Amino acid sequence: MSEIPLDPICNEIVALVGSFGVAAITDVTQVVQPAVIAIAGSVAVGKTVFATSLAAELEQRGLSIAVIGTDGFLLPNTQLQDRGLLDRKGFPESYDEPAMQAFAAAARSGQWPIPVRSYSHTSFDVVPASPVERVDVLLVEGINALREPLRSGADLAIYLDAPEPVVVEWFVERMLAMIELAEKSPGGFYDRFLPWDHDQRDAFARKVWTDINGPNFHEFIRPTRAAAHWIVSFDADHSVLNLART
Repeated sequence: MSEIPLDPICNEIVALVGSFGVAAITDVTQVVQPAVIAIAGSVAVGKTVFATSLAAELEQRGLSIAVIGTDGFLLPNTQLQDRGLLDRKGFPESYDEPAMQAFAAAARSGQWPIPVRSYSHTSFDVVPASPVERVDVLLVEGINALREPLRSGADLAIYLDAPEPVVVEWFVERMLAMIELAEKSPGGFYDRFLPWDHDQRDAFARKVWTDINGPNFHEFIRPTRAAAHWIVSFDADHSVLNLART
């Protein structure tokens, strides 16, 4: 299946940057407001891949881009454990609200550099990251990118959509792949699953969806679809089926 180009979304982002006058400014000491693009959707729907693809297309149009994952705003595992929230990771209460507010305010006002954290899928915990230097566009991707306080700071909101049964299979495939990667490079979170056979791993991944990701999706992620300017729909092969401007 041929994939639908992202040109309509790219064109709108380019127009946003032009409206801020960013591209015309060469003085790097000047405060410049970036175009902030929020990209949300379910766990495993492909937010990071989509953001990376969108960034590449925008860079081809001469814009500078930074991609920020909202997983970096999760509370550290030690704090989640102290608060009894390890099994609620990804739910709203597991995020560092002041850090998100500070990021949104800095991005909105163009106060560079902007401090951020990253997230390691090896250690399954937040890790330090270099501050974001001045760019034309900030792509903020994550399951909570269309929730406050991040949503109100976004100039354009994109929701990635796919049928839930398809996303469940993507999630299971991703988790199985991470465990297989741990077999080759042990030393991380997924080592605990190495003694299990394929069926045990598969069953556990599906239980994680049923107990954690599914409820989070229905209660807190899927409702943010209504806040999106663009709905990007995916087929089971990860190709883009449709772009809809709301």
